[in-house]
Amino acid sequence: MSSFLNEFKRQPKIFLDLPCQGNFWQEGTLESFSNIPIYGMTAMDEILIKTPDALFSGESTAKVIESCVPSIKDAWAMPSYDLDFLLIAIRIATYGEGMDIETTCPYCKQSTQSTINLNMLLEDFISKDPIQSFSIKGLTINIRPLAYRQWSKFNIDEYTIRRQILNYQKQELDDIEKEKVIRELLDNLSALSLNTAVAQIDSIQGADGQKEKSPNEILDFITNTDQLFYKQLQSNIERIKGEWSLPQVEIKCNNTECEKTYSTNLTMDYSNFFVNRS
Repeated sequence: MSSFLNEFKRQPKIFLDLPCQGNFWQEGTLESFSNIPIYGMTAMDEILIKTPDALFSGESTAKVIESCVPSIKDAWAMPSYDLDFLLIAIRIATYGEGMDIETTCPYCKQSTQSTINLNMLLEDFISKDPIQSFSIKGLTINIRPLAYRQWSKFNIDEYTIRRQILNYQKQELDDIEKEKVIRELLDNLSALSLNTAVAQIDSIQGADGQKEKSPNEILDFITNTDQLFYKQLQSNIERIKGEWSLPQVEIKCNNTECEKTYSTNLTMDYSNFFVNRS
């Protein structure tokens, strides 16, 4: 006989369709992408999302998403396009649709407290198309989002290399030796950037319909193509990344002597995003 306490366990607060519409998920990692239930966080989830080491590795984010979105069986396989959408949904299910933010008015330089409607951010994601492609020199480049595991690893690797560069710049070493080490680190950073771009290419298709999907062949091609092609590739990937970033929000200054409206970017600082400040 089940306990009467089961009636008091958390229940789903909202039901949503994922922006990627099930595309790019590995088989067996997602039960459904349509009308999936979103639960609020448990006390353990809140502790996890505020643990610095677990946040840095991505482990806490993955565990919290799996806890609050049971339809997701492996959050590490989640396409990065779905990441911010899900975290916003979990925030709504936990604290409600309003979120307080503090910004600085660019006109009068005073701090302004505002409340933004998170449902509006969710609606912005729904209108996006997860299937993206563009053409360069007669070749069609079909793009795919990084899986959350890839996304986390690339971010950690980039952070680590940049920290190493800063540390070596501060050290009292022979100038020639310092320059050599920093150059090697910058080469590593360039290689990481290249690998990140290639990891987002699903396939390359020629005008005659031939299609290449092998990651090794694509990496070899991008490595040996001219600089202009690579710059165009990076530019288009950054454009698509921007399309899937959080939109700007309009803020009205609270200063009665100013009251001007300005736009501000939202960033996902997870340690603050999941603090109930209302």
